[in-house]
Amino acid sequence: SQCDSDQDKERSLSRALLKVWASLWNMEAYEERDWYGIDHSRASMAILVNTRSKNEQANIVAFTANPTTAGDDRMLVNAQVGELDVVSAGPGVVPEKVLLDVDAGSVVEILRVSPSSVVLPGAEVLSDAQLESLGEHLWALSEVFPVDTPVPVDRDLLLDTEWKVLEDGRLIIKQVRPFLR
Repeated sequence: SQCDSDQDKERSLSRALLKVWASLWNMEAYEERDWYGIDHSRASMAILVNTRSKNEQANIVAFTANPTTAGDDRMLVNAQVGELDVVSAGPGVVPEKVLLDVDAGSVVEILRVSPSSVVLPGAEVLSDAQLESLGEHLWALSEVFPVDTPVPVDRDLLLDTEWKVLEDGRLIIKQVRPFLR
């Protein structure tokens, strides 16, 4: 829900909640559970409601390790300027991709893999200082995140997180969910 009084056509919170809850049974969710062998009768949905901010500097999706490469424990950060979507962006819109090497809570190396497709050449979505802060927060989160069930022996538990950089430069966390690699 936009929930923005500046909008001409305000959408209700109940509409948004129903849409999110119903997404548990959309075709993509059903097929992904089926592919991973997850019992559909054990699936459930949680809904997180958080504030919306105007004039955001960046959207971020970050993992506590590289989800695409087994054994690569560098943190993967994908970031996009403003309010542009990181995951479901339009055609040709690609986020900045960065790998962070973190040791005992400190970022020891920043590897800028690829830039955002919407910034000027040489420009960055996140500064080194912002990436260092994000890496420290991700490491701390990974140290305390509760896990209810044992992680399968042949898998790694990562955290899939979403963050925002607000207009005033503050980094806030929006969401955390476990991810098996």
